[in-house]
Amino acid sequence: VGIKIGQPVVAGEGILVGTVAKVEKDIAMVRLINDNQSKIAATILNRDGSLGVVEGGYGLSVRMNFIPRNEEVFIGDKIITSGLEPNIPRGLLIGEVAVAENEAYQPFQQAVLTTITDLSKLTIVSILISN
Repeated sequence: VGIKIGQPVVAGEGILVGTVAKVEKDIAMVRLINDNQSKIAATILNRDGSLGVVEGGYGLSVRMNFIPRNEEVFIGDKIITSGLEPNIPRGLLIGEVAVAENEAYQPFQQAVLTTITDLSKLTIVSILISN
């Protein structure tokens, strides 16, 4: 069992920081969650268990998009992986809500997230492999 594209990359005690984007003989490239091509299925740990997609590409911030408008999202709510995509288990911590944006004319609401770890200062990460 080796490293494969799409496997989750974590720091510390299960904090998702990215996914494997490319694998070569002795090296693996990681796409961090703030990358503009990063999309991760996620859940908010709120009363509704709101589902959405965490996306990078917003400068220093990461956003969760496609949150149903009728669900309550509060500053400080924790965001975890939903387990709805292959290779990425449910429950890896992604971040917490810094700003909730629920505008009347939009079909979904979105949230700006604060990541749990500083993505610019990563030195040691782990890759979760599955059998």
